[in-house]
Amino acid sequence: MRTLLEKEKKEWGHCPSLEPPGPWERFFGESTGLPLKISIEQNSMDSQKHFFPSVTALGDILEEEGYNQKFLLGSVGYFGGRELFMEDHGNVAVEDFSYWKRKGKFPETIG
Repeated sequence: MRTLLEKEKKEWGHCPSLEPPGPWERFFGESTGLPLKISIEQNSMDSQKHFFPSVTALGDILEEEGYNQKFLLGSVGYFGGRELFMEDHGNVAVEDFSYWKRKGKFPETIG
């Protein structure tokens, strides 16, 4: 049985100039309602000062309503500018791999 993701990729396959959105593009789209269209490599967003500061994301709205937010992930938050996006859009506390490593939550053999 094919997964939904495999089906999605196949459906995009008829149009070779378009790639199906990756996880980060989907996340950005879900958070902002906009497609992620940038002229620099995705993984270069961590070197930017801001991540689409004029865009209103769900995190911005939740912060305005008084919510305290956390973004948990098992990799480093700076990759692809995810941490920067969270800081710029809702002042979200990022608890990534580096955060938990600093807290001593991993065995010595990891990281």
